[in-house]
Amino acid sequence: MNMVMKQKNQRESCKMNDFVFQNTTKVYFGKDQLKSLGEELKQYGQRVLLVYGGGSTIDCTKAIAAAAYYDGDAWDLVKGTASVGNALPIVTVLTFAATGSEMDCGGVISNMQTHEKLAILNPLLQPKTSFLNPENTYSVSQFQTACGSVDILSHVFDSFYFTMQPKMDFIDRVMTDLIKTVVKYAPIALETPDNYEARANLMWASSWALNGFVAAGIDQDVSCHIRVRHRSFAFGYGRCKRRDRRAFRLLLPYARSAKHAHRTRH
Repeated sequence: MNMVMKQKNQRESCKMNDFVFQNTTKVYFGKDQLKSLGEELKQYGQRVLLVYGGGSTIDCTKAIAAAAYYDGDAWDLVKGTASVGNALPIVTVLTFAATGSEMDCGGVISNMQTHEKLAILNPLLQPKTSFLNPENTYSVSQFQTACGSVDILSHVFDSFYFTMQPKMDFIDRVMTDLIKTVVKYAPIALETPDNYEARANLMWASSWALNGFVAAGIDQDVSCHIRVRHRSFAFGYGRCKRRDRRAFRLLLPYARSAKHAHRTRH
């Protein structure tokens, strides 16, 4: 059954009071759109946001959750000129393994009007519950599966390679196994999209690569992510996060060799 129809039937069976805002890839925030979404939510009562989707959709839901309690221009919350004081609780049903947004308190939001792509971070934006069913990712295309796998690796590399702080051997071993898991199961998922074991391992690796565990006690260097965000808009890629992930494939080898050279010199 189509995922949209499946979740619609589930909501109707529970007699849920629906606020529905859907986009096949990503919610884009231009002038006043984020504010209007926050205001529209108030008509439904401030209860809970149930989101079906991947990282981009979950990230945008986090911004909407904060906007529901903010009376000004909600883009202020993303830019950091206003603080997140409260947020609606979020429940996620993951349909794409990549960003780990289902198990962290941050999100990256695009503003097509200002050509900005910024991060919003706050403990209040941590999903209360996330449902991870690998079967929900069977229909993800080969291209998106490959891009998502690169995204998972990039999050591990932020802590594994791109920091000069000392790390615990235990954490290093966990990161090594996360990398090995993606390297092992990504090709299987590409070849056999409905392989439950492959999809399950990629989904779980996605969550653990960015839930804060492997970054415990160290400062992550997210310079590759920042460069990709800027370049995605400069080259017209701001509309699709998958192209960000494709850009990582170009930047990561260079960044790794540059960091290794820096370590060698010092």
